[in-house]
Amino acid sequence: MTYDLILDHPEKWQNKELYLEVSGMTMVKPTLNQFLQNNAANAVFANRPNTTLAKIQQFRQALHTDWQLNGYYLSASTAYRSNNFSQQSPTNLSNYSIRKRVILNLGYSSHLRRIVTVRFSQVPELKIHHVKLMAVGFKGRYQRQIKAIQKHGLKQQKVTNNTITGRTQAQTASVLTTSIPYSTGWHLTVDDKPTKTQVVNTGFVGAKIPAGQHKVKLQYHTPGLRLGAIISLIGLLLLLVSILWQSHAWLHNQSNQ
Repeated sequence: MTYDLILDHPEKWQNKELYLEVSGMTMVKPTLNQFLQNNAANAVFANRPNTTLAKIQQFRQALHTDWQLNGYYLSASTAYRSNNFSQQSPTNLSNYSIRKRVILNLGYSSHLRRIVTVRFSQVPELKIHHVKLMAVGFKGRYQRQIKAIQKHGLKQQKVTNNTITGRTQAQTASVLTTSIPYSTGWHLTVDDKPTKTQVVNTGFVGAKIPAGQHKVKLQYHTPGLRLGAIISLIGLLLLLVSILWQSHAWLHNQSNQ
């Protein structure tokens, strides 16, 4: 199924990055007739005979199949950029999660974009509660906000193999974000006080930083390294005790012979 969203004033979307927000998506279960027609069409395209026995099997399958166990595919595109989203089936144990809202980045363009084409497949009907088109300009307010955020970044930054240090300064409380993949091995101190880290931007190390000027230190310690070293030391001591005990027993037996 294909739908075209016509932009009344395409010049307003020029020199901007477009985002299409789609929310409230719900699959609609096909009727028995739609299910059988779909199988008949698939047989024609596959050059496969749709026998009476095959129709009976399809009828039995339609009565016992939960259509909600299927996923669907949704895409949006302009003349210059496209993006897509796949709702995985619950049978996909690795990637399944119910998505009721998605935002598709349709990119930046200096050309006029008059139409946004939305398509969905693998499902006969898809109910959508709300569709919204958003535009972000790269001048004016956007640039000012980016520069303001950059001013709050880590200053006097020093990086070694496992340590990052620097200073932050902000008039209000902020969130420190990094491009370091999140791991429990990263430990943060703010003004030499331990501070809890958190996941930011889906999978990176971050933390809440209070307002004002602060000294920040982020250091990595391999998770379980200390415990592993203690266990290894205990094992080594037990091994030495065992060797000494066996040596003592051997000498005792030799002296008694």
